[in-house]
Order: sequence, then C-alpha cells, then structure tokens
Amino acid sequence: MEGYFDIAFSPAARRHQRRRGSFEQYQAAASEPVPEGLGDDEATFLGLRDSVYLASVGPDGWPYVQHRGGPPGFPGV
Repeated sequence: MEGYFDIAFSPAARRHQRRRGSFEQYQAAASEPVPEGLGDDEATFLGLRDSVYLASVGPDGWPYVQHRGGPPGFPGV
C-alpha cells in the first residue's frame, strides 16, 4: 500500500524539497509505518465532530467536495 507521501509528493515536489532543504525531514516522516485504520486520537476527534467535509475525485479527474452535518459523533456511526 502506498503511503501519503508517495501519493502527495511528485518528483517535481521532491526536487523542490531538496532545493528548500526539507527533503530529509519529509523522508524521515515517510519512513514511518503506514497506519492501518484510525487510531484513538482520530476516533476521538471524529467522535466530537458535528460537521465534516467529504472529498473525492470523479472519473473526469475533477474534485468533488461535500459538507455533511449532524449530531456530534455522527461521522463514526
């Protein structure tokens, strides 16, 4: 499974990181294990929310963002 950094940082972004001196810091973070699901901190955070945004990309490549609201904790239901 790819990690966030594999998806988020293109070769051009990595070259920019090298020029700006941040590449090693990102590489260190990218070497951490990829999480399997939500941790306790994320579950607690979502359990307190009464509003979230959902984002996806359609088949044409355009982003689609939706707002959803409900009682506190509804994202975890």
